[in-house]
Amino acid sequence: MSISDQTGTPTELRGGSGTREPARGGRLRDTLDSKSLRDLAGGLAVLGIFILLMIRFDVAELMALHRVHLKILRIDELMAEIFAFSIFVAWFSYRRWAESAKSAGKLLESQAELEDANERFSLAVAGSSAGLWDWRLRRGETFLSPRFKELLGFSDDEMPNRMAAWQERIHADDKEFAAKAVERHLSEQHPYNIEIRIRTSAETYRWYQVVGQARWDDHGPARMTGSLVDISDRKLAEEDSARSKLVLEAQVAELEDLQSRIEEEAAQAIGLAEQLAQAQAQLDDAVESISEGFALWDKNDVLVMCNGRYRRIYPDLADVIVPGVSFVDFVRAAYERGIFTLDGEDQEEAIADRVARHRTSVSAFEHDLGDGRRIRVSKRRTKSGHMVGIFSDFTERRAAEATIERMALEDALTGLPNRARFYADLEAGLAMVDRTKWRLGVMLLDLDHFKDVNDTLGHAAGDELLRQVAKRLLGCLRKSDSLARLGGDEFAVIVTKAKSPDDVTRLALRITQAIDRPFMIGSSEVHVGTSIGITIYPDDHGTPEQLLRNADLALYRVKEDGRGAHQLYDKQMHLEVQSRRTMEDDLRRGIVEEQFHLVFQPQIALESNELVGAEVLLRWQHPERGDVPASEFIPAAESSRLILKLGDWLFAEVLEVIKDWEAQQGIFVPLSVNLSPLQFKQPGFTEDLKDRLMASGVDPGWLELEITETMTLESGENTATILGNIKALGVGLAIDDFGTGYSSLGRLKELPVDRLKIDQSFVRDILASDVDAAITRAMIQLGHSLGIKVIAEGVETAEQGQFLLKHGCDQAQGYYYSRPLELEAFTSFVSDWSARLDAGNNGRQKVSGQ
Repeated sequence: MSISDQTGTPTELRGGSGTREPARGGRLRDTLDSKSLRDLAGGLAVLGIFILLMIRFDVAELMALHRVHLKILRIDELMAEIFAFSIFVAWFSYRRWAESAKSAGKLLESQAELEDANERFSLAVAGSSAGLWDWRLRRGETFLSPRFKELLGFSDDEMPNRMAAWQERIHADDKEFAAKAVERHLSEQHPYNIEIRIRTSAETYRWYQVVGQARWDDHGPARMTGSLVDISDRKLAEEDSARSKLVLEAQVAELEDLQSRIEEEAAQAIGLAEQLAQAQAQLDDAVESISEGFALWDKNDVLVMCNGRYRRIYPDLADVIVPGVSFVDFVRAAYERGIFTLDGEDQEEAIADRVARHRTSVSAFEHDLGDGRRIRVSKRRTKSGHMVGIFSDFTERRAAEATIERMALEDALTGLPNRARFYADLEAGLAMVDRTKWRLGVMLLDLDHFKDVNDTLGHAAGDELLRQVAKRLLGCLRKSDSLARLGGDEFAVIVTKAKSPDDVTRLALRITQAIDRPFMIGSSEVHVGTSIGITIYPDDHGTPEQLLRNADLALYRVKEDGRGAHQLYDKQMHLEVQSRRTMEDDLRRGIVEEQFHLVFQPQIALESNELVGAEVLLRWQHPERGDVPASEFIPAAESSRLILKLGDWLFAEVLEVIKDWEAQQGIFVPLSVNLSPLQFKQPGFTEDLKDRLMASGVDPGWLELEITETMTLESGENTATILGNIKALGVGLAIDDFGTGYSSLGRLKELPVDRLKIDQSFVRDILASDVDAAITRAMIQLGHSLGIKVIAEGVETAEQGQFLLKHGCDQAQGYYYSRPLELEAFTSFVSDWSARLDAGNNGRQKVSGQ
């Protein structure tokens, strides 16, 4: 059997080497008298034929002696004729001896290579580590860990974080298989665990095990994460083992042919005593060169021969393992000395079972020794009745396989069970509940503001936080409960043997209180919280996947309500999800079928009564539900990211309107467009806006973008830079819903905005509430102190307009001036309003009381 190093060069596994026993019978011929010469020569002839058979064996042949047919040959009584052919036999034996010596030399030469290769294999197993990958399916974003790239021979900066960066390196014969495995996993949620060949940086192909698990949300698979493990050594060893088997079969056939020819030549063969002794020594050396334990038993289960490696596998039986010992005595001694373990069996029954298995034609099994080692045994009975056995110490290989199996079910960062192990444990827990009267709770929790830790302290600090969280969570659980890390900052808990939902909620409260305590990450004190969604079985029926989805819905509700708490699942949540999914499906259909249109709400200067602009609003005319309020479909569009498509369509329509106005050289005003947080955070948004403006040929001065006050906080330190780049294009900027966020004066003065829009929630009760009136006056003064114009939304009465004018508000919009208008009606409104102002008549709207 062989393995291959990274260059593909086969390297033999290390094996033991035996010691050569001195040749026997050097002066045997001198001690013979003429009377016994006839009988001695006959015996030596028989031994010579056996040796001539065995010296043809190379290492691989001796490992597969299960097909060698040993026969006991007899020499007839006409020994006088044997001496007549002595010269011929001497020449024949010398030729066999030369071939055997050459084979033995090759075996010895390969021994050192075998030892070096085995040492390298042990070091590789001890240092093995998996590479990680993370694929965000919808965004097409991919993260490949440094170890992942290292396994392919690249440094972290040599290989880009793209799926195509490594998928294009997949062997051509494996590409279709790998692609179908992903498709099957994403469509059928079938386990994703494949073995494929990938081209390394050295342009050689190696075998890798790729394990992954997708994460599903309400819209299907959202991301897929997993690991990459180099299994080339194992694969090459398996291939080499298969090749070795074919070679052994061919060699056994050759041996059988050789045996037939030797039987024909045996009648003419005569062996000299010294030559036969030398051949015996050579055979002993060849047997001792076998890297595995080797033993040969006759048809009566008596040991004929074995090598040193076999004795070293059973060192405490060295005095027993001698030619002539019966297999029964060998097994009995092994049990009496504790080398074989009884496992509760009666000793005599155990011995009988071993003997019965030994006497079968073919057997292959593994067994544990009392010192913890694991031995693999392969036996085969020959046609002549002899039993050939090969014995391998499989302890290290077994430990490596156990490590790989554990890695497949264990989270590499925290050592907790991973998602695959979690589902297995959950299935076992549900089966237990079905047999008892207990309840089972499933908790899904994640950390509040975990992203802030990564952003401020780095990912290493985030990893350390996750390890500490895992340890603290384990301290909250009972021995019967289980904890798993599903990925990122998401953990899951299985609460077994719960008498009532209160048992589960009490544990959730204990977990919340534990995570609320500060964590020390290096010299930094870190505060995070946790939100927990809970489902109870069998109160909430379903498969493990459905239960986890229930807990996820409850977790979503906690986050909507402000985080830092726990929530039990109820069926209403499912109905809400169904409603949200229906809304999202309708949105997708509405975008394709162009069910959306624009309306325009005029904006008036309070002092001059001039029309200074209009806010562009999106309206949805559903074919069945009619007009759908923006307050219903905008949140659904935001959560499903369909707002990006709607935003693109809206921008295109607005630019087309302005372009038509410019072409007609008519009367028109600047248009304000609301910008969603997702649009604002899109990489390259400013560049895309610039390209749109240039392609349309529209003057940027006729366009204003409105961002919310909250967006200026969530977008971080880059907000001022992004807004500055937008302002540099000539586009106007306004802060919408001002007063509802938490921006500071210091933050506000850094932003290059043109207008502040006072939210209608303050204007609505401006005349009835002293607090709202005071806040409105303060916001007007604040805007003017920063040199920014102030516009009030939601003005519905003349008295509200007079109050705003009195306290210096610059502009206003609302139903008092006009409802949002369709494009044609708005164009007429612009013309009529301008005409009345130009005519100087008193028919214009008055908000000043004049």
